[in-house]
Amino acid sequence: MSESQDRVEAIGDQLRDKIRSKFQSSTFLAGFGFTILSVEISMLWTTHEVPRLLSFSIPLMLAAICFFVAAALRLDALTMPKRFWEEDRNSADREASQLAYLTDDDLWQLQRRMIFYWTWLTVLATVMTAISLVLVLLPIDSVVRSDSLVKETFQIGGVVLGVTLVYILLLRALEKLFQTSTRFNPLSRNPWKPLFRASD
Repeated sequence: MSESQDRVEAIGDQLRDKIRSKFQSSTFLAGFGFTILSVEISMLWTTHEVPRLLSFSIPLMLAAICFFVAAALRLDALTMPKRFWEEDRNSADREASQLAYLTDDDLWQLQRRMIFYWTWLTVLATVMTAISLVLVLLPIDSVVRSDSLVKETFQIGGVVLGVTLVYILLLRALEKLFQTSTRFNPLSRNPWKPLFRASD
């Protein structure tokens, strides 16, 4: 393997470590959000007086958890070794594809996706978690728990989950759009354009 290829592979290892750290942060925040959600749901069902904005806080926290999980799944996929990426089945150069050396473009594609998922999923979910907590902790008068409050919480939750699903689908569509505009090149083993080849 050439010296330049060794350098690219070393940077690739560092980048994957960074992606793993963001994956771990997303999973930790998802667990933190789930804990808060459990407390809020417990308040809704067992407490006589509940925060006035609890019916908004619970759906917001639920949506944040969905975003954390989505971010963890997408970031985890970026750590897959290149040997297992999709390849061009029509290419005759199978050896280059099986070697699956990283290229400089691969590094940039992984880095761009990492920032994309982190910003539009994890960071957004973190902001939503903070807002959910603020809604519960605001110093305003509590309200008596009632069946109408529980019903309102479920109704708002259904709307928020619907918006969450639409957002995730739009984000996926935006990712596809970026692929057509060359901002995101497909992560694939393309033996037609290898940047580096084995020297040994």
